[in-house]
Amino acid sequence: MSTYTITLTPEDSADASAIVRVEIGPAGPRITELTVRAGTGGELVPGRLPGVDLGRLLRALTPPAPPVARRPGTAKSRAVKSRAVKSRAVKSRAVKSPAAVPAVAGDGRRAYRRAPGDLAEVYARTPDTAALADHYGVPRHTAQGWLRRLRADGGRVAPRG
Repeated sequence: MSTYTITLTPEDSADASAIVRVEIGPAGPRITELTVRAGTGGELVPGRLPGVDLGRLLRALTPPAPPVARRPGTAKSRAVKSRAVKSRAVKSRAVKSPAAVPAVAGDGRRAYRRAPGDLAEVYARTPDTAALADHYGVPRHTAQGWLRRLRADGGRVAPRG
């Protein structure tokens, strides 16, 4: 068990001072003594008492909790698996094509979809980017990214207004 003495002394000697004794044990910190002394004026005036948030003081003295190690099968990993199952269910309703099947990264990070080889031809037959995204079963921003990359690489895809 550790014991700490915290002394609060004002800059103006006419104001009251305080001494707080705190014991830190297995159950956490607890105040064992609180002494308030009058300043040079010899009286305790409510407006001139030291303002201390004792709850905050005790929280500051509480030792930090050790980090909790997560194991496979914990609530967090189950939530990730649940989202993966839901996303597979949504994708199963989409049109199947090689680009619609996402590549899965082995380390659990998001894998980006590669642009299909027939992207320019399909885009020429579709009215807009949203229709292209529907054709491949991918989000619209993915189809926009594919077109942006195709244009940057010198592909002959005219932007549509």
